[in-house]
Amino acid sequence: MNAKIDWAARIIEMSVLPDTADFRTLADASGLDPETDFQHLDLSSVDLKNCDLSHINFRGTNFDGALIDGATFNRSANLKGAVGSAIVAETGPPDDETRARWEREAAVAVLTGQPIPPARRPHIQSLALSAWDRKFFETLKAAQLPLGNLYENPNGEAYKRRLKLDDIAPLAGLSALQELYLSSTQVADLAPLAGLSALKVLGLNDTQVADLAPLAGLSALQALDLRGTQVADLAPLAGLSALQELYLSSTQVTDWSPVAHVEDVVGRPEDWKARKP
Repeated sequence: MNAKIDWAARIIEMSVLPDTADFRTLADASGLDPETDFQHLDLSSVDLKNCDLSHINFRGTNFDGALIDGATFNRSANLKGAVGSAIVAETGPPDDETRARWEREAAVAVLTGQPIPPARRPHIQSLALSAWDRKFFETLKAAQLPLGNLYENPNGEAYKRRLKLDDIAPLAGLSALQELYLSSTQVADLAPLAGLSALKVLGLNDTQVADLAPLAGLSALQALDLRGTQVADLAPLAGLSALQELYLSSTQVTDWSPVAHVEDVVGRPEDWKARKP
């Protein structure tokens, strides 16, 4: 048996015996990694009362019949079948459903100028702040937020959706953000994105963006859409070695040399090497 699994089994066994330390004490003493070594366990009927377990990732763990009165968990724990009332803190890794809800709520927060709760920021991975995104459009309607300039065709399907979003300062603390879509907004200032080192995909088409300087340090960036912007200077992208896809149709670019390392550049003339800015 794997040594870590064996340790976990011993903790569980001891926790159901009288006159032993509580589960939290045993878990801390075991030396097991609280992020990885307590997932997919069988904690059925284990006494967890009054234990602060909010630092442990219990994703996939069975709590059927476990005693949880007064215990504290994070959102990774599915307490279905447990006995008693526990506290679920907004810490630790959320499950997929919770993360999706947090991301919808974060999108609404940005649009309304509200802060995103600090405990959620490390878990926000994808944000669609573009009215071209169907799910986001539905989120807007559910939240009864103004849709900006919205034009609809006769069958009611929105075909031109623009939002009056211009301030993205609330995004500055989203350290885990990997995908961000801001298409068809009024965004011009990208300074809040300068520290988003995990960002891989960024959609800025049909925005007011002209200055790409804040993106110069985004070393993880793989795809960038700048179609329909006022961008003319690509120099800030020269050092982004991970960049694989770049969309530059309908921009002001004449010097393509800073992105010579990018293989897939939509909008770049075939004879760009022969052209001088």
